[in-house]
Parts: sequence; structure tokens; C-alpha cells
Amino acid sequence: MDAGLIVNVNDFAFVTTFCGFANPNCYYPNGGVNERIVITKQSGADFSILETHVSHGFGGCTIYVWATAYLDGNPVADFDIDVPGGTLLGCSGNFDELRIGSYQDAATRDQHNPALLNAIALDDMEHGDDGSGGGYTCTVTGNCPGSVNVAWSGAQSNKQQAIVFAANTGSFVVPNGPCQGTQLGLGTRSLRVVNTIGTGSGSGNVNGQAGSGACGGYLQLVTVANPCEASNVDQLP
Repeated sequence: MDAGLIVNVNDFAFVTTFCGFANPNCYYPNGGVNERIVITKQSGADFSILETHVSHGFGGCTIYVWATAYLDGNPVADFDIDVPGGTLLGCSGNFDELRIGSYQDAATRDQHNPALLNAIALDDMEHGDDGSGGGYTCTVTGNCPGSVNVAWSGAQSNKQQAIVFAANTGSFVVPNGPCQGTQLGLGTRSLRVVNTIGTGSGSGNVNGQAGSGACGGYLQLVTVANPCEASNVDQLP
């Protein structure tokens, strides 16, 4: 699953398993602390999506995660999330590097102090391409207010997908439900699911009506699967 990735720490085999992990092999900082795990592609290409299961080496079974996505050396998304050990976290969008660490509690994590990191462990990573050729795409056309068309391609076949609206872009992380931990390219202003439809054979389109309050807002598609997958973000006309 980790093929094609460069990870700055070793893949160890431990005598005991980490909370939520089924096997003792996982990526773990050599020194245990003061280090975020850094993930890039061997090819140097961008990601469209990267998923990994998370746990840690000390404390209880809640993982207080701090992760930052970078593109060309610049941070493009930053998120904090508290999840049970073994949770699959996903980051989607256009980025070429992910740095991810954990802390002993949320208050310490919120300081984003590298000196206080708490030995995150990662396992079973999966990743996508940059979306420039194929990939899960969303295209919005039409007139707003009025009739709009949402088209998709590159989706997983025969799944359910949510059409998600927000008035701004951002890095919202789904806090619960079947897509818990999936990062969107949307912010929290007027964030809501406007419809749930099937992906069909992986491509298709649907028509709908957009009121004046939606104009200038943004749509993103999220396929409900294991793991969930988010498309690019497109703006309503």
C-alpha cells in the first residue's frame, strides 16, 4: 500500500501492536518524540489524496493529530483532529508533502510546538495522483441563480457520493460518520450536504437549481467508501 512513497522514518516491526493497529509493523519516529512524519512521493509528483491509519506510542487510545499539507515548500492546509487509535485519516487537494504528528492532549496539540510531540505511528498508507490527468473530478456549469449541472468523472463505481456546498474554501475535516477524518477543500461557512447520489459507472452528471444565496459558493463531491474520497472543489458560476 505504501509503494511509491518516501517516508522520513523507518517501517518497524514491534513486539506489541499499537492501539487500533492489527499488526506490529508501522512507521514510527526513531527518537519517539520531537518529530513529525513527513510523506512525499518518490516521483516528486503531487498528491490528490493521501490516507493513512494513525496511532501513537504513549498514553491512551485517543490520537491528537496535527497535520500540514505543503505544495512547493509552502503550507496549503493545516488541520487538528482528535480520533481513536486505528482511524483512517485522509487529506485531499493538491499538495506534494504531508507532515503529521500527535500530542498527549488537545491543549498541548493546539500549541503546535514541535518540542512537545508524542510519537505518532502510521500504517497502511494509500495515495492518489495530482488530478491533472484523470482522478476524481467535479465540474460545475450553468447559471446562478438558475439551473446548474454537476458532472463527475474518475469516481469509484457503484458507490454513493455526497454533493457538499460551502460559501468558502478551506480545510474542513469530517468529524464523524463513515467519512470521519476525511479532509475537504471547503470551509465551514454555510457548509452542508445538498444531495446524495450514486456514482454509477464512475462518471455522470446531475442537474439542479441554485438560488441566489448559493452564487459564488463552492461544491465538492465526496464518495462514501473505505476509504472515502473527495474530488476537487469547483465554484458555482
